[in-house]
Amino acid sequence: PAFTGIIDGSIYDQSGAIIRDDYRVDDGIVTFGCGPGGMTVDSNGNYFITYLDTNDFITYYGRIRKFLPNGDPAGPSVDVSELGNLSIQVIQVASGSNDKIIVSYTRGEAYYRLFDNNLNPLTASVQVNQGTAWNNGGTGLASDATGNFVISWTSDGSLQMARIFDPDGNPL
Repeated sequence: PAFTGIIDGSIYDQSGAIIRDDYRVDDGIVTFGCGPGGMTVDSNGNYFITYLDTNDFITYYGRIRKFLPNGDPAGPSVDVSELGNLSIQVIQVASGSNDKIIVSYTRGEAYYRLFDNNLNPLTASVQVNQGTAWNNGGTGLASDATGNFVISWTSDGSLQMARIFDPDGNPL
């Protein structure tokens, strides 16, 4: 029988009390399975949640969706990669300066892509691990108050690598 994956979420206040419970994160396009991603909050209190979904348990698509502070969806999910049909293994998200949304992901190699606050792409996917061998591990992602961001990955199964970028995605 077919399995339908559903990604649910809850919103809590600072004391841990539930503000909104059990709302659906994916927008019904998950057909067989789903996987974890990441979450960030912008300066306006909007939530951005990334997740993986699949319709065949072989190819996983990375998606991101925006939610208003009360948990209501602000639109449909958006594909994070325009590079075609190669499975995404790990996906992360962070907020940058000027409410830019940074998404990092792996699909054999490590990539990032910048989006505006409404999930319109600001860049194409950019390969992060240029000059290093095939990526065998997932990415890590963090940003600072000025909008600089760092992406880390594992190369050749054992080398821990990282690159730092300015708010526009230029390497520092």
